[in-house]
Amino acid sequence: MIKINGRKAFEFHKFLAEQGNVNGKFQLGYCYDEGIGIDINKLKAFELYKVAAEKGNNEAQYNLSLLYELGEGVDKNEEKAFEIIKKLAEKGDPDANYKLAYYYIKGIGTEINKPKAFELCKKVAEKGSNEARFNLAILYQFGEGVDKDEKKAFELMKDLAEKDDINAQFKLGYYYDEGIGTELNKSKAFELYKAAAEKGLM
Repeated sequence: MIKINGRKAFEFHKFLAEQGNVNGKFQLGYCYDEGIGIDINKLKAFELYKVAAEKGNNEAQYNLSLLYELGEGVDKNEEKAFEIIKKLAEKGDPDANYKLAYYYIKGIGTEINKPKAFELCKKVAEKGSNEARFNLAILYQFGEGVDKDEKKAFELMKDLAEKDDINAQFKLGYYYDEGIGTELNKSKAFELYKAAAEKGLM
């Protein structure tokens, strides 16, 4: 059953889109993408994102790349997804820079380039992204794209855990449990595991 509020949002964005409003087209595409006020229709979402993206809407460009990456509403084309994200990242979009780092790590639409992934992840982390900081710590932990530095990984994870990041608290518990970047401390590990579990992380 479609919720009334969702339906109202859909009708509102549909009206704006029909008036030629670029953001309205993006939002309508998002409604089709996520099933807000209407049944999910990835093909329709793709068409609307594409129109808005061509008009310079950054959010539409980002979501369009995801559809190309996953092959939803369009034939899967990882090279096209990479191309769109790279151009968006070059405009300074932090989400696109982070996604581009992921593409370089996994080799999606491009060759694996872990030093480039590290560089991008660090750039986004410095702008305040907790998710990027978490993954930066992981790159330091395993020495991917940068010299292995478990102490640096520990410091980054500890800082993030102190900001109540549940995933960082669990990971920091693991670092204490295994003595990664710090001395073994089983009681501290248990304390952090418990805190993360109480917040819903299983």
